[in-house]
Amino acid sequence: MNSAAGQPKLRVLVAAFAFSPSQGSEGGIGWNLVTRLARFHEVTVLVGDLRGDLPGKHTLEQWFTSKPGIPNLEVIHVPPDRRMVFWEKVHRLPGLWPLYYHAYALWQKAAYRKARELHHRRNFDLCHQLTYLTYRDPGHLWKLGIPFYWGPVSGTDNIPSSFYPMLRAEEHGKFWIRDLLNSVQKHTSFRARAAARLAKKVWCVSKSDLALIGGPWGGSTEQLFATGTEPMQSHPKKLLPGEPLRIIWSGLHIGRKALPLLLRALADTPLEVPWHLEVLGNGPSTIRWKGLSDELGLPRQRIQWIGHLPKTEAIERMRGAHVLVHSSLNEGTPTVMMEALSLGLPVICHDACGMSAAVTEECGIKVPLKDPATSILGFRAAIISLLEKPDLLERLSSGALSRSVELSWDSTATAIADSYSNPS
Repeated sequence: MNSAAGQPKLRVLVAAFAFSPSQGSEGGIGWNLVTRLARFHEVTVLVGDLRGDLPGKHTLEQWFTSKPGIPNLEVIHVPPDRRMVFWEKVHRLPGLWPLYYHAYALWQKAAYRKARELHHRRNFDLCHQLTYLTYRDPGHLWKLGIPFYWGPVSGTDNIPSSFYPMLRAEEHGKFWIRDLLNSVQKHTSFRARAAARLAKKVWCVSKSDLALIGGPWGGSTEQLFATGTEPMQSHPKKLLPGEPLRIIWSGLHIGRKALPLLLRALADTPLEVPWHLEVLGNGPSTIRWKGLSDELGLPRQRIQWIGHLPKTEAIERMRGAHVLVHSSLNEGTPTVMMEALSLGLPVICHDACGMSAAVTEECGIKVPLKDPATSILGFRAAIISLLEKPDLLERLSSGALSRSVELSWDSTATAIADSYSNPS
């Protein structure tokens, strides 16, 4: 029995702008956590759209039309007004991407107005600001005068400037502005600081998030990962004598995902070292990355560019691999990493952001996020160590399966539900 079972059901109001049964990332986080929280408490969730055609609302309506309802869960859609729709459209123009967050901030105000109306009629026991996960915007539920919970939050980590040349031109500007705003907003986000101090609990993803919100901001913090695993029945991976190390890489083909670090690491590996790489996903950097692979002289027969696959097919590809290399420069706890752990794949990644704490020495190998040369050497050394020590691969694979149980969606939802019932 889950530890939260048997506790009195509380009336919980959640703001989860991103909430979708069919998406990954933020929408999947909102869906997977909120639907599981409804197993323990009576949950009302406010969800939203910024586009006038309301794609999120239609997706939810289709899902609930084709499936039975979820007990103890009420979904209330807060529609965008004309201003939100306008700013969402404008943000798509070159260089105006920050305006999306202006539209989102307007939605949070609308959600608060709806929350006050609902609270007046229903008298909620507590409220929770869930998605988006950014530490910059706590929404407004904390003003309701009832116990307030926030998170998991992330976003305080910056990309070292030494990696900027790897980014595409538009990404370079975006991350330069983002990192600059990070440096400023950590000191000037007075509303977020006030919400953190008032919160019963602020769940944080990375060490940097914990240090800021639990330190200068004075919040009551606890580490919790935003993305969960779905443990699958798998056996530890084994590398048979003479078998190549089957590496898989998966993600959107954009600069910050940093696949070139892995390609350069493999190019620096002696040809007699047996490896095979499958690259999943696509994006604006695909052609450039394929060209780099040829420039580096990587054997074409050793690399398969698979492209984008439906989730079930991508999982099957991962199931056939030995290890996931996640070269990204800035992530919370990415879904693909959690899927890899669920399948018993050790993870090679940077020692940064939420990845740093989610991947332990028992289930993966972490590389310092310092500069490209350090990353290339680190990925190369990790790959060679797995080839030279087959027992290491098997041990890390067993650790990945164990870690996936610890990081499951069910475990995360239970921790949150327990905190609701037993605030410290």
